[in-house]
Amino acid sequence: TYGSLVCAPNPGTAAHKGIAVFHPLGQRAHATIGFAGLFGALTGISAAGLTVHEAGDDSKVETFDGFAWIVRLRYIMENADNINQALTLWNATNNTLGMNHGIGSAADGRFVALETRAYYTAVFGPNDPREANYVYDGQHMGAPLPDAVWRTNHAYDPGMLAHATYTHPSGDSLTRYFLLHDTLVY
Repeated sequence: TYGSLVCAPNPGTAAHKGIAVFHPLGQRAHATIGFAGLFGALTGISAAGLTVHEAGDDSKVETFDGFAWIVRLRYIMENADNINQALTLWNATNNTLGMNHGIGSAADGRFVALETRAYYTAVFGPNDPREANYVYDGQHMGAPLPDAVWRTNHAYDPGMLAHATYTHPSGDSLTRYFLLHDTLVY
């Protein structure tokens, strides 16, 4: 998403990116950042100060029995005021495919990363031991921090990795992960 919205010089959708603001009756107003014609949210923020985002994380386990993630992210922004409410809503619906999502809340000053596949969600907070202890081929692949949570396009949870298309972080995703880490500790 970030590459298409910000970095890529002309991904084909550049002329159609935009911000949509919604004021649903009886629910929280929210803004989504995405492309013309996209009803859901790639990323966004609500009037309650709740933020959502996505990053791909391919899994071999997929289903049509669930809530399409781009609509689900809008649903979370429309109906939650904090992380606990957001996670309650999230857990009441089913994942359809492998993705990483983030939910942040200004109300309680928290952010969580969600690694998802069909029928499964792993929730990560700061300094998660699954991330800290992940080693592949002798190399530490995770470097969590006590006051920050972030994700790129790979998983750290064993339940995710068991069904992942890619069994370990690599390439651009790993590079971006450590660039974010290094920026946060600078």
